[in-house]
Amino acid sequence: MEEEDPLNDKDLEKKAVTDLNAREELRQAVRTTALYQARQIIKVRQLSATLETKLVDAGMSTFDTAFNVYLKSMQIVEEDMNFSPYFGWWARQAMARYLEQNTK
Repeated sequence: MEEEDPLNDKDLEKKAVTDLNAREELRQAVRTTALYQARQIIKVRQLSATLETKLVDAGMSTFDTAFNVYLKSMQIVEEDMNFSPYFGWWARQAMARYLEQNTK
């Protein structure tokens, strides 16, 4: 039996609404999204790889806000939308802000 990808697990997203353990599991699953976004920014902007951890932390700092807004917007948008790509947008915005505030 194939294991469900936690990045596309609607059941995990639903559980994360009320279950703190599920929310933490989702947080860890989307950390890979933040890592991917950080590496893309570093590559495209030709930045030092030493920024990776700080960018990931900046991206992850938006998790709770992004998840809460995602839950509210799910009443409006399609049910088949997954949290991971939505979170990726939030993470990129936070990383861009971090770079604006901390690099010259």
